[in-house]
Amino acid sequence: MDSLLSNNVAARTCVVIRKNTSMISSFSVSEKKFIKKSCRSSRCLDLPSVFPCATTRPISLFRSSHSASHPLTVRAQASSPSSRKDDFDYDLIIVGAGVGGHGAALHAAEKGLRVCVVEAGVIGGTCVNRGCVPSKALLAAAGRLHALKDTAALAKMGIHANGFMDSIQIHSGDGVTEGSVNSQGGVGNGGVVVKVAEVAAHAQNLASTIRENLRRTLQTKGVAVVQGHARILPTGQAVSLAPPGRVDGEGARIVTARDIILAPGSDPVVPPGMVIDGETVFTSDTALRLPWIPPRLAIVGSGYIGLELADVYGALGSKITVIESAPTLMPSMDKSIQRLAQRLLIQKRGVEALTGVAVTRIHNGVKGLRPATLELCAVSTSAVPGVALPSLQVDAVLVAAGRRPRTECLGLAAAGIQRDARGAVPVDEHFRVLRRAPKGDVVPHLYCIGDANGVCMLAHAASAQGIAAVETLMGRPQQVPVQSVPAACFTHPEIAFIGLTQQRAMSLFPDASTPLSNAVGSAAAATAAAATATPSPSSSSSSTPAPSPPTPSPPTPSPTSSSPPTAAPSVQKTKSKVGVVTVSYKGNTKALAEAGAEGLAVLVFRRDTGEILGAHVMGERAADLVHAPAAAFAAAAAALVKGDESASSSSGGVCVAGREKGEKEGGKSQNKIKHKTNEFEGPKVQHLRFAIHAHPTLSEVWDELYKAAAAEVDEFQRADRTIESAVAAA
Repeated sequence: MDSLLSNNVAARTCVVIRKNTSMISSFSVSEKKFIKKSCRSSRCLDLPSVFPCATTRPISLFRSSHSASHPLTVRAQASSPSSRKDDFDYDLIIVGAGVGGHGAALHAAEKGLRVCVVEAGVIGGTCVNRGCVPSKALLAAAGRLHALKDTAALAKMGIHANGFMDSIQIHSGDGVTEGSVNSQGGVGNGGVVVKVAEVAAHAQNLASTIRENLRRTLQTKGVAVVQGHARILPTGQAVSLAPPGRVDGEGARIVTARDIILAPGSDPVVPPGMVIDGETVFTSDTALRLPWIPPRLAIVGSGYIGLELADVYGALGSKITVIESAPTLMPSMDKSIQRLAQRLLIQKRGVEALTGVAVTRIHNGVKGLRPATLELCAVSTSAVPGVALPSLQVDAVLVAAGRRPRTECLGLAAAGIQRDARGAVPVDEHFRVLRRAPKGDVVPHLYCIGDANGVCMLAHAASAQGIAAVETLMGRPQQVPVQSVPAACFTHPEIAFIGLTQQRAMSLFPDASTPLSNAVGSAAAATAAAATATPSPSSSSSSTPAPSPPTPSPPTPSPTSSSPPTAAPSVQKTKSKVGVVTVSYKGNTKALAEAGAEGLAVLVFRRDTGEILGAHVMGERAADLVHAPAAAFAAAAAALVKGDESASSSSGGVCVAGREKGEKEGGKSQNKIKHKTNEFEGPKVQHLRFAIHAHPTLSEVWDELYKAAAAEVDEFQRADRTIESAVAAA
């Protein structure tokens, strides 16, 4: 690899250092040597004690036999700093080649930018190598096993196994039978054999294929890919690029770019008291390689990762115990989905579930010789909180307690950027990095996307954020509406959703007068929702007029009013404005035809306006079905800005961090963005009830939901008009 540093970059670095000589202490020894070696001109005689200045001699990034015509080569320039592209090695440097960085790189290259992607590990990041991709391969195999074991469903369609599939043998990688399971939980000699090593190889082969596809697409678009560790420099618009594994910055070289996007990804969370050994205590990074199938497996956490791996290891013969510190399993999911998942994924499969229980410490075991021991403590069960519970012994423990941003070694502190308690990088609605949360100054030319900013830790959200960041740095500011990002859990059956759960909607919309844009997303969004909430009934009788909300409330009665009008507000609030309708798969023709009637779809909406707040589904192909309401959410967001010239500042998006009023500036840098007031409104059931769904398909569950919700909206609005008429007459 051979990349050249232009002399004017060194000159610009000297100028910045001259303004703040305290920055010198933040450079590593190799970085100081590099700048000193690169600057040998006498044009900066005012810095003799700091560093000399620039030279016209090109500097190599790393020693290599590659020629100067290599794609990573940059021309040396003898001119002074200016706004021309050639002042920088690249137009854009992206730190991280995961799904988010890859999506941003392709979009930037398509827009004509010179792009360099720096990756410390392997292309694809967590999703491709240790997450989404290999897990789906394992879940596909697990799904086949679940189907083979469900002989009752096969019999409904006239398929009788006659004992052939009563026993499923599970073989380890070395060919030794670790155990075999049948539909009755016993041991047998059936004809179905599962070779765990080949199942694991299927997952790794898929990851390798997708990884190569990503590499090829970057190469085709002319994106330079550099293997190494990058950290941003306090001078801005530059990164220190060290060889792989050298996080201390030694042996680094400087590469510059007009803009920088951070997309380093995340790592599994390991709570205190737990030590990962890769055999008896491990995270999803190890679990997806199927190192072995422990007879008894405890899973700490019941989120997406915990549920999916419980599905896989349970299908392969492990006896599963799920431990969740929250009062219920799957705490982030809609309560109607929680109940169905509890029955289908936990009770039906014999999974032991411990809720309201925390793991305080794990004593590691020895594979095949000594079990691992978990020390447990009550959190919110009927037991006294904090009281120790009986310990649990298992063959292995899978820690699935979430993920944390991988931001420790990016040089953020030296650049004056304060991360939050999780390590997330603070960003604004356009993913521009802030000095501090929630409203610090914007760091010029620096963006952060994906898991590293903690806004929405999903691979497809990272990709969307990357595209939005590229659009923003090109002068077309974009946002990613959090409420329009669908999510899926690929258990059997699948779970998927978009928007708010019914319990969250009830808490945020007690009278449904708060805009959806203020009720979702980050903590700032929740704060904004609380700030704009309608006063409680005890304060609503005050004679002081309040600002007019989106939905007008009945006028406050005067002191001389008679008693009937004073009772009107309580009559109006007898029925919540948040509506919930559900539809079972048992009424769907396609589901019944496939003997897959175990499923449920839920729609959360506002009875007063018909606005959809959330959509949830559990059942066959739920991960695909959720994109019907997701498309409606996206269309609603697009309709908001259609035809509004000023909407280019927030095109395709909404104000996810709360209501934006007037003009807003992004800090004191030259990257100032102004945009008009925009409030997101979700799609309306009054419109969607006229949508046509092919028959017979599973998507008809949405048709039923839209029509049922629209009927409730009509009824509510009729009742509201009746009340208003009564109040007016009084």
